[in-house]
Formats: sequence, structure tokens, C-alpha cells
Amino acid sequence: MPRASYSSDEMSRDWVYAEERGFKAADGTPAAWAPGHPRVWGNECSKIPLPEELSFPGPVSLNSDTSLIAVAFGQDIHIFDTDNQESRQVLKGHVSRVDTLKFHPLEPNLLVSCNMNHMGGSTPAEPLIIFWDLDEEQQKPPESDTTLEILGTRAAAAVAEGLERLGSNWVLDNEERVCLSNGVVPVIANLNAKYLVRDNVRLEGRLNGSFQSEIFSHDGKYMIFQPGPRPKSNSVAPWNIDVWDISAKKARFSLLGHTDAVMWTGFSPDDKRIGTVSWDKTFRIWDAENGSLQYTFTSDGQNWTGRFSPDSQYFAGTTGSGDAFVWDLTDGAEIARLKSDTSGGQRWTRALSWSCDGKQLAVGGRGLGLLAIFDVATGEVVQERMLSAKNCPKESQSRVPSFLTISGARYLPGGKKIAYKTSGDNGLELYDFEENLKWRFAPDRKQNVVGGGGFFLLPKQGLIASVDGDAIRFWKLSSGDEEG
Repeated sequence: MPRASYSSDEMSRDWVYAEERGFKAADGTPAAWAPGHPRVWGNECSKIPLPEELSFPGPVSLNSDTSLIAVAFGQDIHIFDTDNQESRQVLKGHVSRVDTLKFHPLEPNLLVSCNMNHMGGSTPAEPLIIFWDLDEEQQKPPESDTTLEILGTRAAAAVAEGLERLGSNWVLDNEERVCLSNGVVPVIANLNAKYLVRDNVRLEGRLNGSFQSEIFSHDGKYMIFQPGPRPKSNSVAPWNIDVWDISAKKARFSLLGHTDAVMWTGFSPDDKRIGTVSWDKTFRIWDAENGSLQYTFTSDGQNWTGRFSPDSQYFAGTTGSGDAFVWDLTDGAEIARLKSDTSGGQRWTRALSWSCDGKQLAVGGRGLGLLAIFDVATGEVVQERMLSAKNCPKESQSRVPSFLTISGARYLPGGKKIAYKTSGDNGLELYDFEENLKWRFAPDRKQNVVGGGGFFLLPKQGLIASVDGDAIRFWKLSSGDEEG
């Protein structure tokens, strides 16, 4: 018999947190919970409730001085103030779902966003990148959805009257008039959205926000984007990349050569190189000054994410087979091939983070929320955390693992701790390498587990925030985590 489908709602119902393998001290002592942990939703320091009437939250970005958070809901972008945790403004200009948004690394009021129209449920539209100056946006007169609805109703009434004048067969009842109005209002709203951003800098193209991509150079001068509509993936097609000069408002050069979906892009910390990762079995390193190709590294399948080392001397990339590679950028030599445990049933490795000293590499995978810490010099796993479905109902134990994915991992400033989030479980966790303690912020089984996004640090406030499906929750970090 064919296997019955298993939904994320069923997984949330069945999931009971347990570890197969966990972090431990050098002598083998298992990590202990920090005082007061694990903590569940409701015990956070504070939270920004996300409007229930809106669609599921999309991408989220924190600005450079940690004062503002941008959250995409469908084709609109909501800006929240982190101090009073209230809504500051709503940006309207996209006519399809916002797929990526990022704050500028140095200018706290400059935001860039894009709709790509490449996901199911997106309204058909040309891909569009919009630059937003939030101070300028606040000077624009506020738009009222009620006003647009009134205009839509009037337009629909005029159309209905015109139709009825065509002949006796055109007589619309109230239900038909409502249906006509419901069809007209979105058209007016889209026209209005385009009008609102007529003076904004706009590009026809796409931004890569997946798998911890970095679209801006660290000095804030340049931005990576992909021009035009999205080519077909899993085929052979040109996936070109442009580098945009933000102040000159023009493209500097193009990076040509990828022939399948580009999954990750980013600048090296010294802004001298650009890295790109693609399903065409290549990782490519480019000169950020002139766009010339410096290295092409290959794998045996689809590649997912990448990351430069803190000193810009090495590049790490991950594959769909569960492997991670490290290359020396002085000569292009492969110095490490890191193999992750794939017993969780899935091999994708999509999260990557270097330790602050560049000696270790954290690699997160799909399947039981695997997070492995590698010694780059030896290629050996020095720490590993993997979840277990052993406490779930027996009939679901074989189905749960593939839902548990490390969606993001990051060493905290100073390198003492690492933070990581597991989708499916929706838990945000931290581990202290020196104290051998672990923290956990997550829903309990009685709470409705709503899918969420990533997490980010607010060092000035000494907080870490988790982006959940119903709220952005702020949790207090212990003393020292806010440094750096």
C-alpha cells in the first residue's frame, strides 16, 4: 500500500523533544541545562505579537543599530521598533509576495527587498527589487485599505451599471456585485502600490536571501543581485549575477558562468572576494574589484551554502550529500573534507558558521536537527548534537526526522557560545563550550507550534530574539554574551 502523507501539523502534534547525541565537555561529561532551562514560550522577556489577520510571516531583518526589525507579510513589509516593540510603519510597493529583505549593513534606515514570484502561491508578477529610505517613507501620506475598498466598490458599481445598460440579460444581483468588487479592489491596490514607489530606486531582478546569504559588501558600497526573471532550475541555463554600486546606482560588472540555481552569495570579510554556490556542482570565488573568476571548486552534486573564514583566507561550502569542504584561497587547495552523519535520513547541509578564531566550523543538516562541530585542521568531529524521535508515537518515529532541520547556526561574539535554531521543533538553543551548559527557548507540547524563521542578536540590549510564527520573542542572554 502507498504510504500515507504526513503533515507538519501532525509532526507538531507527535513531536516530543529528545536528544540522541548532545554536546559534552572534553572529559565526556554531558552538557547540563543552564539555570531555569529549558524555557517555554510565555517566559520570554518580551515579545512583539505578529498580527493574526495577516499571512504567515516571511523574511525578517534587523537593522545595523538594532533599533528596527523588518518583517514581510505577503507583499507588505512591517517595520517594528525594538525599544518600544510597536509598529512604526508599513511599506507597500510590491505586488507579489516579498521573498527577501535586508537592511543595509551601515545605514540603519536603508532597506532593500524583492519579490521573485518563484514560490507556490505567489501572485504572478515580474521580479522587482525596491530600495527603501525609511525616513522618506514616513513622510509619504498614509494609505488606507478602507479608501481602496471604497474606490473598488465604486468602480465595480460603475462597471455593473455599464453592463446592465448593454441589455436586459445583464442584471447583477448583490452577490455578483460583491464578487465584481472583490475582483476590482486587488487591481486598484496593485496599481496604487506601484504608484507609491515610483520615485524609489528599483531594479528588475532578484535577491538571494537563502541559507544565510549576504547580499551587501561589509563596507556597504555594493550589493549582489540576479538580474531578470528566475531561469529554470535543474537544467542548463545561464544564472547570471550582477554587482550593484549603491551610490552610483548602476551595475559594476556581471559574474557569468553558473548554469543552475545559485543558492548562496556573499562577500569575504575583507570585501576582496565574492563567493557563489550553485546547484551546477560548483563553488566559485570571484575578485570583488573587477569580477574576474579566481577559483572554481567542484562537488559531485547540488551545493547549498558557503561561508568565508573570519580572516578571509579560507572558504567553506556544503553539498546535498552531507559533506562540507574547506579550501585555502591562497592557492585553491582543498584542506578539509568534512563528512556529517546522515543516519537522520536526509543529507542536505544548509547551515554553516565559522568559529571566531577560524579553527572550528559548525555544519547544520536536515534530518534529526544534526549540528556537527568540526576541527578544520584535522577534519574530525569534536562536538555533535542530534535529536531523537524515540519519545514520539511509534507509528510516527520514522516520519518525524526529516522535519527537523537546522535552519541557522551562529557563533556568538567572542566564540564562547553557539546559537542554533531547529525548524520543525521550532526551538532556539545555545551551547556554552567553556561552561558546558545549554539553553533552550521553545514552545511546550500544549502550545500550538507555529512555524517560524530565524534568530538574531541584539548585543546592546543583551538579548537574543527568535522569529516565531505568531510573535518575535526576546530572551535575556547571560552576562558577557552582549560583549563584542
